[in-house]
This record gives sequence, structure tokens and C-alpha cells, in this order.
Amino acid sequence: MASAGTASKDLWLTWGKNTPQGTIAKAAQANSKEELKMVEGTVKFFNAMKHFGFIAGDDGKEYFVHSSGLKEGASITEGDKVSFKAVEGDRGLKAEEVEKVSGDAEEEKAA
Repeated sequence: MASAGTASKDLWLTWGKNTPQGTIAKAAQANSKEELKMVEGTVKFFNAMKHFGFIAGDDGKEYFVHSSGLKEGASITEGDKVSFKAVEGDRGLKAEEVEKVSGDAEEEKAA
């Protein structure tokens, strides 16, 4: 009887030989994060103790955000206007490279 590693390898080789190249590429892409676009939105909820929250995108979609998805030095709280890279994760839409966008009030203070 073949070991689990050998059986897995045999299955992969068989699958690879009988599958058109485009399908293999699509399957590999489905297993990785698919980058969508840059989006702006508003923080609906963020629990700093649990390191996660949700952003309501200006595109009408809701995005999961984890503290690891914040740009270095960034912090967010409920109501903040943010910009982020939207990606399709293994569990749905999520926000990465999240940063606050400056509003009119902040720009007036800086001037």
C-alpha cells in the first residue's frame, strides 16, 4: 500500500496530466488571494482588543479587517474614513493595507 505522501503525489501527477493548463492556473489562483482594487470606506466596527473589525466600503460591500492588515503605524476606530486594498480571501472580502484618509477638517488644521 502506498503511503499518504505517495498517494497524494500520484493524485497530483494524475490530475496535472489530465487537466488543461488553463484549469490548473485557475485552480492555483483560487487558492491564493485574488487582488481586487483600491477602495475607500468607513470603519463600522473595530475591536482593538480582539484585533479585528469591519469596514463599509463606498462600493456597498462589507470588508473584514484584521490589525495585521493595517499599514505600519496606522490605527483605526469606528467612523474613520479609510482607504484599503480589497482582496478576496479564503472566507470572503477583506481589507489590506488599510490607512486613514485625511478629511476636510484635518486638512484645514494642517494649513
